[in-house]
Amino acid sequence: DCRFLFFVREPEHWLESAYGQVQKYPTWLHSFDQYRRFLKTEELWDETLRKPRIRMGSSFTEIEYAEEVSFDSVDAFFKSIIPEGASALVNRDRNRKNKSPSGVSLKLLEAISRSGASGPAQRTAKEWLRNKYRSGEIEIDEIQFPAWPTARVKPEWLDPAFEPLWRRSVGRIERQEQPNLLPDPFCDLLPLREMIISGPDDFPKGGRDPIENQDRLLRYRLRGLPETCALHGLVISYLRRETEHTEHAAFLFQRLWHEEYAILLGSLPTRWLISAFQTFCDHGANEAQRVAGAAAFYYSNMIKAYEAERAMMGVDPDEKYEHARPSTKSGFPGMDRFGLGSSDLILNSHALLLELAAGNDTIGRAIQELLLRTKNAHNVATRMDQNRLAHDVDAHFDDSWSFRIRPAVKE
Repeated sequence: DCRFLFFVREPEHWLESAYGQVQKYPTWLHSFDQYRRFLKTEELWDETLRKPRIRMGSSFTEIEYAEEVSFDSVDAFFKSIIPEGASALVNRDRNRKNKSPSGVSLKLLEAISRSGASGPAQRTAKEWLRNKYRSGEIEIDEIQFPAWPTARVKPEWLDPAFEPLWRRSVGRIERQEQPNLLPDPFCDLLPLREMIISGPDDFPKGGRDPIENQDRLLRYRLRGLPETCALHGLVISYLRRETEHTEHAAFLFQRLWHEEYAILLGSLPTRWLISAFQTFCDHGANEAQRVAGAAAFYYSNMIKAYEAERAMMGVDPDEKYEHARPSTKSGFPGMDRFGLGSSDLILNSHALLLELAAGNDTIGRAIQELLLRTKNAHNVATRMDQNRLAHDVDAHFDDSWSFRIRPAVKE
């Protein structure tokens, strides 16, 4: 005598609860309206229960679910099968509350979902948020900040053609007097991940020179993300300048990437990952961080420039190549070009970047996230692979795929 029981909950409330459960994990859905449209729930229960009602008949029992606080679903379940004496079966000491996130928690999970982070980064960031996970504290003895700004002596071999570029290089950092808006260097960082950045709806007026206005600009651009990201942006803003607060900001930067890396990797837009790489290059706590930061900064900026040029030419990011080999003359004499599958240039670039990342966990995690995002997006590396598949190229380098793995065909 097999019987089936189904709680019939008001559709909107059920959807909200189900949506909260979805947001606990990596997902491309990042708003309730998007979720509702995706499920096409205009006739939710009529459509869902139509076949069970017909096929199961009297073996299918529907229980009305009430939203009132006094409603006990376990009690209602037992009463439906044992009308008399059901209350004796319910252990009131072990009732569980609905675990579906709501309010601020849900908004933070949504922000991670729309961040563009990789699936692994989203998953870890959401677990840290839900479970209030703490990473270990940073070892202060391991930090050796470089002199800032670095000594800049013009080399004797500098060609006069590069004088303007050199002046730009030495003028990149200027001494400024700025107030200190940073929190205590040893403050508890965990509460920041549970707060949402609030910023103005309109772009703030004024330039970025006063740090107070820069803070407002950051909050405008990062609104909706965890407050951790606002502090990260503010710290970088101090480290772009020469102020008396450099050591304070550099220490907080290291703490953020050591203690709150999961939140940053799961919520920061890629442009802010690139800013972090430049900051590791300038203010890394050791040589490994500075070298890896420089490499990641150049790598990501070159991809950004390449994709910008392609967009200005009006070429879609996933458009297929007409040819499998170069069909025009080179504009850079001596810079050899290659056909699809006939070079391991991109593969070797990725391998070297990963090798440098392995030299330091703090920046290594961030570089890995950049590579994961690169692997899953439309860009010069993945286009090479996809076009090699499309042109069915029997490559001379059998393992020259961008990440040394034959990718799946993207639709």
